[in-house]
Amino acid sequence: MTRDRLGFVVSTVFRLCLGVLWVPWSVEAADVERPICTIAAISNPYITTLSAEELGKRSWLAASSPIGLRNAVAAVKSSKPDAFVVLGSLTWTGSDSDLGKLKTLLADVDVPLHLVPGPKDLANGGLERFHKHFPKQPGERSSERTRSAKHVFVLGHYPVLAAFGNNVKGPEATEILTLLRQYKVAAYLSGHRHRYDYRVHDGVAHVLCDCLCWGEYRSYQVYHVFPDRIVACWKPIFRADGNRPLYERVVFPEPRYRD
Repeated sequence: MTRDRLGFVVSTVFRLCLGVLWVPWSVEAADVERPICTIAAISNPYITTLSAEELGKRSWLAASSPIGLRNAVAAVKSSKPDAFVVLGSLTWTGSDSDLGKLKTLLADVDVPLHLVPGPKDLANGGLERFHKHFPKQPGERSSERTRSAKHVFVLGHYPVLAAFGNNVKGPEATEILTLLRQYKVAAYLSGHRHRYDYRVHDGVAHVLCDCLCWGEYRSYQVYHVFPDRIVACWKPIFRADGNRPLYERVVFPEPRYRD
């Protein structure tokens, strides 16, 4: 099955650092024993061109951020996904130099790449500067496209569920949760919290992606999309100790199956 046949479409709603990833149905891939496609995801690479001295108490980012992203790209390439999602914040300052370095580090990615900028990426020049380095990705913002797709992933920087903390709050959170349920979204993928976790709310899987250069466990996630389920896998790139397994796997039912 070619990647073109998968027909990935991304539409980014930058006001809330959100994006939508549609996976349309493929008759040839309608097999419960093998995935229709595989999506890899990472979060918060925090790429920076600042020196350790300039970073101050975050001095370790000068070395850990490029190493984390290089290791993640190598790990993701070895898993041969059909799409690669990178959730912000992608850089530490959103400067031209930071964004340029990010682009260089992602140059080896050989699958469709979908970036969701975070607040740090937009703080120093906003979308205009971001799009100078990463042009807008073609996509549709049609609700009809979402209605007709068989699998819909929503991508965001901030989590929505209060259980995760530091989440979108108030009317915006209520609106997002309502839309996720209304459109039977398979999963809402977010970062921001620098840890891995998941919950199911109103039939929608909410998954936190680990930070690439912060904390004890730096990992990437892989989502195997089947007609009736999403198999989410946690794979560490770095572990500070041996107390966590080398691999974790959880299965979420696809809310659109049998529709």
